[in-house]
Amino acid sequence: MADIAPFAGLRYNLPQVGGLQQVVAPPYDVITPDEQAALYERHPANVVRLILGKELPGDDGQNRYTRAAACLEEWLRDGVLLREKDPALYLCRMEYEDAEGAFRALTILYCQLRLEALGAGGVLPHEATLSGPKEDRLRLLRATRTNLSGVFCLVSDPNAVLEQLCAERTARPPLGSATDIWGVRHRLWVETDPSIAAAARAFLQEKPLFIADGHHRYETALRYRDEVRAANGNRPGPWDWTLVAIAALESPGITVLPTHRVVREVAPAQLNTFLERARDLFAVEPAGDLSELLACMRDEQAAGRHAFGVFHADEGFHLLRLTAPERADALLDPVRAPAWRQLDVALLHGIIIEHLLGVSSEQAMQSGQIGYLKDAAQCVRQVEAGEFQAALFLNPTPPEAVKEVALAGEKMPQKSTYFFPKLLSGLVMRPVY
Repeated sequence: MADIAPFAGLRYNLPQVGGLQQVVAPPYDVITPDEQAALYERHPANVVRLILGKELPGDDGQNRYTRAAACLEEWLRDGVLLREKDPALYLCRMEYEDAEGAFRALTILYCQLRLEALGAGGVLPHEATLSGPKEDRLRLLRATRTNLSGVFCLVSDPNAVLEQLCAERTARPPLGSATDIWGVRHRLWVETDPSIAAAARAFLQEKPLFIADGHHRYETALRYRDEVRAANGNRPGPWDWTLVAIAALESPGITVLPTHRVVREVAPAQLNTFLERARDLFAVEPAGDLSELLACMRDEQAAGRHAFGVFHADEGFHLLRLTAPERADALLDPVRAPAWRQLDVALLHGIIIEHLLGVSSEQAMQSGQIGYLKDAAQCVRQVEAGEFQAALFLNPTPPEAVKEVALAGEKMPQKSTYFFPKLLSGLVMRPVY
C-alpha cells in the first residue's frame, strides 16, 4: 500500500515576494498562452517560469528547461525560495462555490510518496498517458532536479480520517492564501508535528492511492528514479520518492466535470442517418436548447441511467437515453472489465462515435477528427461555425468510478475526467537531490 513521509520542501519567502497570490499559477497543462503572458507580468518570480517557461527564438543549448533550472538556482540564492528546516507535511484547504452556488471545501495533504510501479498495489492509475507530455516533464525534472508540482491522488476515506487529522491545524491562521482564476481560495499551512505525520502514514499504509491528475508526472518520476539509480550504483535517495497531494475520494469538495466531444470528417451518410439508427439502442428525444439538454442528462444520471446529448446544425439538440444496455454492452470489447464497460465515456466512444458515426476513436485522437472541450456552449459554437459537424455531450464521471476502474486494472479513455478544483503550482516544491 502507499508509503508516505514528510519532507523539507521549498517554499516562497512570502514577505519578500508579496504573498502567494503573486507567485502561484494553475497547473501547466491548463495554462493558455494569454494566461502564461499574464503570469509572467504578475511577478518576476512567478512559478510559471519554472513549470511552463516561454519558448524563445533561437533556443538550443539554452532553452526553457535550462532557464527554469537557472531561475530556481537564482531564487534559492537570493532568498526568494527557502528550504524548510525540518521535514513537514503541507496542508491546503480549497474553498469555492459550485455551479449551483453551494459552498464546497476540499482538504489536501502534500507529502512525499515512495515510488513504485503503477498498478503494483499502492498506486493505481485510471487513465492512459501520452509520450509527448512525459518527455517534456522528464526534461524539466532532469534540469531542475525538483518536483515542481504534485501528483494529485485520491484515497478512499469514507470516515474522513484525513479531514479530522488536519482539522485542528487548518483552523489556525494560514501561512498564506491565494485565489485562482476559477475563484477558488487556497490556504496553506506547514505541519512539522511528527505525530501528525505518523498518524497520516499509518492510515495511508492500509490504503491504495488512485491517481486523479498527474499520471505523466508520476511516470516521469519513475523514469527519472531509474536513470539516477543506473548512474549511481543503485543507491537509494530522494529520487525514490515524489511529491503528491492527497484528498479523500468521498469528499463533497471534489467536483468532476465532463469533457465533451466534437467530431468532423464524418461520412455524410453516417451523419444523416445517425439519429434514426441510434433508436435501435437509445430513446431519442428532442431538446429545446443546450440548457434543457444538459438538465435532462443530469436527471437521467441521477436516476442511474446512461444518457448523452447530441447537437447537429441541421437536427438541433437531442437527448439519447440508453434503452438497450445488453445489446450496447455486446458491442464493446468483451475483454474489458465490467467497471470500464459501464463508463459513459466508454459507451460514447464505443457505441456512438465508432459504431454509429463510423469514426475510429484511436485514429481520430491523433488526426484531430475529435476535439475535446470543457465548455458545452463552445462545442455548439464550433458546430454552428462549421468547424465540426456534431457535438456530443457527456455527464461527468463519478469519482467512485475512478476507484472501480483502477481496482479492475483498467484505464479510462483519454479525457475521461476533469477534476476540480485544480491544484495550484507554487505552494510547495520538493527537491530531488
